[in-house]
Amino acid sequence: PPFEAIEAFLPQYPKGDLTLPESFLKDDLTGKPQFLQDHIRDGQHGALDEADLKDELQRYYTMISEVDRLFGLLRGALEAKGMWEDSVVAFTTDHGDMMGAHRMRKKGTIPYDEIFHIPMIFRFPRLDPPRRVVDDLAVNVSLPGTLIEAAGLEVPAEFRGGSLMPAIGREAHPKDEMIFYEHYGAYWGIHPFRVVQTREWKYVKYYGPDDTEELYNLKTDPAEVENLAGDPAAEQTRSFLEEAVDRWWRETGGKPFEYYESDAFKSSGTA
Repeated sequence: PPFEAIEAFLPQYPKGDLTLPESFLKDDLTGKPQFLQDHIRDGQHGALDEADLKDELQRYYTMISEVDRLFGLLRGALEAKGMWEDSVVAFTTDHGDMMGAHRMRKKGTIPYDEIFHIPMIFRFPRLDPPRRVVDDLAVNVSLPGTLIEAAGLEVPAEFRGGSLMPAIGREAHPKDEMIFYEHYGAYWGIHPFRVVQTREWKYVKYYGPDDTEELYNLKTDPAEVENLAGDPAAEQTRSFLEEAVDRWWRETGGKPFEYYESDAFKSSGTA
């Protein structure tokens, strides 16, 4: 924000045709961390009423169309210079926006797919992959290694995210997929969490002042409305995923919350 209405694209998005996120209507944040409930009542980050939200959605969508138009100009320039056929192109972004999901606006310390599920579109010259849509679970720290390997170079060990080129060459996603991600804080507060996600489940473990959990069955509840972290029927899954994300945290050098709050860390220039 602020979201700008690009006049040329307004006719493509009549407000009467816009659909609000499923969780805007279904999720009152019962069973979710308290700070999320506080978040939607702070007067800035909570979603507006339906009419105002559709106005914001309309403006946001026109901005997306403007990005598409500008990308077309970029492609046209590459084609005019005879470079398009030899160029690897990646289209992605740093994060999404809540846009009313879970009755929230903007971004922040929020573990939901509206923030973390982002575009990752590649164009490789003279490559005919077995799948046009590669639905493998992936994380954006793999982007640098992917571009390095696509250029025919070896990916240095320092690029811990590796490369997505092996996934692009596969005919199907692995059966045991599991990805991890983490977040520490945002402009409206420090609420750190770490996450493990499979094709069926997402487990969120907060550490520090919140000290709570979220667990979602993404097959039956893709909008992430019902937190199953306290459901005895899901306890075996919760325990398995907690062990997995804690192991990843240790193996990748994750520190306890107290470390990041310590004077030593704050005076190191890293904070």
